[in-house]
Amino acid sequence: MYEGREGEILSWQLHGFGDASKQAYCAVVYLVCVTTRGIHVSLLSSKTRVAPLKGLSIPRLELPSARILTVLMNTVQNALKTQIKIDCVRYWLDSMTALYWIFNNGEWKQWVQCRVTEI
Repeated sequence: MYEGREGEILSWQLHGFGDASKQAYCAVVYLVCVTTRGIHVSLLSSKTRVAPLKGLSIPRLELPSARILTVLMNTVQNALKTQIKIDCVRYWLDSMTALYWIFNNGEWKQWVQCRVTEI
């Protein structure tokens, strides 16, 4: 373990958040360093997209945010894998509907099914 002025490093974590609104959807990844002297958080990367002009519901827009979150998180993990050992990776979405679609193998409409398959 590294011992610096910030204390001994106990773990490295990645936390990714995805969210959507009627205007845009986004994903962001934070690096969390847990040390003996506290927790240090740094913004690593983010990605934003403008929502389609075709009016989609917020749960449907949460699926593309989850998709760009998974792509962004994989990119960050690949970039960091030679630098540090990540102990924990967490994905966060605030849409229960989108989470239900992702974690359940149902007969969804084609648009939803394509996004869930990509994730």
